[in-house]
Amino acid sequence: MAQKVRFSWAAMVSLLLVGVTWLGVSGSASASDWTRGDLFIGVGGGSYQVRDANGLLKEAITGPFGGFTTGCAFNNEFTRFYGTYFDATKVVAFDFGHPHGVAQVVDTALTSPGGHSESILFKTDGHFYVGHPDGNDLIHEYDGGGTLVTTFAAAIDVRGTDWMDLTIDQNTLFYTSEGRRVLRFDVANNAQLADFTILPGGGTAFAVRLLPPGDGSGGLLVADTSNIKRLDAAGNVVQTYAAAGEDSWFALTLDPNGTSFWSANTATDNVYRFNIQSGAQEVSFSTGTGALSVFGLCQMEDRPPVALCQDVTVPTDPGLCTTANASVDDGSFDPDTPLFGDTITLDQQPPGPYSLGDTGVTLTVTDNIGKSGVCSATVAVVDLELPAIACSPNQVIECTSPGGASATVGAKATDNCSLAGSPICVPPSGTFPIGSTTVTCSVSDGSGNANQCNSIVAVVDTTAPTLSCVPSVNPSGSHIPAASNTNEDGFYRVVAGDVCSTSLSLTLGGVTLLNGETIKITQTPGRSGVRFVGTMGPAAIKHFLVGPGDAVITSTDGSGNVGSVTCLVPPPPK
Repeated sequence: MAQKVRFSWAAMVSLLLVGVTWLGVSGSASASDWTRGDLFIGVGGGSYQVRDANGLLKEAITGPFGGFTTGCAFNNEFTRFYGTYFDATKVVAFDFGHPHGVAQVVDTALTSPGGHSESILFKTDGHFYVGHPDGNDLIHEYDGGGTLVTTFAAAIDVRGTDWMDLTIDQNTLFYTSEGRRVLRFDVANNAQLADFTILPGGGTAFAVRLLPPGDGSGGLLVADTSNIKRLDAAGNVVQTYAAAGEDSWFALTLDPNGTSFWSANTATDNVYRFNIQSGAQEVSFSTGTGALSVFGLCQMEDRPPVALCQDVTVPTDPGLCTTANASVDDGSFDPDTPLFGDTITLDQQPPGPYSLGDTGVTLTVTDNIGKSGVCSATVAVVDLELPAIACSPNQVIECTSPGGASATVGAKATDNCSLAGSPICVPPSGTFPIGSTTVTCSVSDGSGNANQCNSIVAVVDTTAPTLSCVPSVNPSGSHIPAASNTNEDGFYRVVAGDVCSTSLSLTLGGVTLLNGETIKITQTPGRSGVRFVGTMGPAAIKHFLVGPGDAVITSTDGSGNVGSVTCLVPPPPK
């Protein structure tokens, strides 16, 4: 603010009286609510003019101190307006609501005597910084209640820590020092950084404002006395803005519309709004306060959205090894929505679908004016889907041996991601015993999900035993019947056989016989039925009397199948 020392206090008093008189005349304008787009102009005499987006005067507010009014800003809640009083080295906070009374005075002179408070800006956490071009040149950080937190001794170019702006990550201050350098300071680590750039030509750099996205990559604007310069991310001048007859550009603020900025010429008290892209003058007016009065501009800035992220774990979509949608948004919001109805859009990159495992994503939250916030998180996709498994159909097979029968069992399996291996069946293919056996087949996938199925192998015995009743020799060995003759002696050897059973029961007339046993049957035509007479001889041959007809011997296997055979009984001797 080097120009301010060039005129005498007498001239200053005269100028301030002009400002006070003008304000007295124009102050009759009815007060109206402040809203975004209103322009606040430090016009000296301890006052700030409030004008609408078209430059029409709404009202003026005056603090308890005279002299130059320079920087200004709103707190994050838009409940207070803060103005810097250069000559008094003070910051005055006014209530947002009518009648905009003084809510607080922060005496920065206690830490920086004669420092001449000039620029002020708020952090997202509610703290605010105040720059000082004189005295000990310190930058002060205060909490939201106005208590000093710390100070920063940033490097000086020509004159103090003059005008400054803060990157969106809240770590780096870009500032000027009334020279040709645009400097940078790391407030997070209390360390000086390399200069952003050195401006070409001569003159004095004053107000500086970062362009979206607010991290330096979008460049910045700087009021550089003879014109306003737009710099790119590398610090190169890519555009200049000026107006005829104006060569003392000092104050600067970005319009919340996102496409324009305001700047003021201290030599003429004229204020202009320029289109950032085209450079066209959109609005211009005079404050009516005379030359060397306008040293500060600010607006109710569009506050960037707050991006809030959280790591998320989501399952794969049914039948797929990916998930189409997974949002890491944890309630991102725009603090301007309650007051101004701002809306936000969310852009998550990379977008879905997300593959199995962890994917790092970045969420960008952009408001309808173009400001944005960014956060990062991880999308963890897990496979919770069980493998699909189908067992071979149930089987009913006839036994082929006493051990049962051979059967082939198995299962087919698929998975939305990958199987850990082929299905395993218990019991496996092989010989199954007579009866019903449950076969359980199981399979796992690469994520440890397991599934199983069951099938039944039923081995049945539906075949009756085979029996034979063969004429046998007289146990004495004295009479062997000819093959062509009926066994006149009535001796028979009874034999049973079965595919599936090893133990068979044989009965005749309710009497159990041994398999392969020799018995004697005598026909008794005059009496029906079968009677067990007893045993004969040393061999204990069972002797049966059978009524008219032949003897029927039955055999039952282990499955209850019954077979029979007829023994042709010879008639009794005549």
